[in-house]
Amino acid sequence: MSEETIQAKVANVTLRLPVYRDKKHTLELAEEVEALVASMEAEGGRIDSQAFALRAAYEFARRLKVLEDENAAEERALIKALDGTATALRRLAEEYGE
Repeated sequence: MSEETIQAKVANVTLRLPVYRDKKHTLELAEEVEALVASMEAEGGRIDSQAFALRAAYEFARRLKVLEDENAAEERALIKALDGTATALRRLAEEYGE
């Protein structure tokens, strides 16, 4: 079974992009990349598509890493809270008998 794709224009280049969730989400992601490349073009002195693509890839990788780190911290906090709850329940069970 082949992967579903959609045609979208990003930075004046027409691409066949793999669908993420659905057409709407895929186009929203393409628009995010378009906006990022446009902002880099605005701050850069010359047009360098390869450099813009690499900087955009790096920026999205950086954002992903931030989210992964935040998720790991939240997971650790949740485990700590659940451990505290389990300890409290064990004490209650011992105090009142099972």
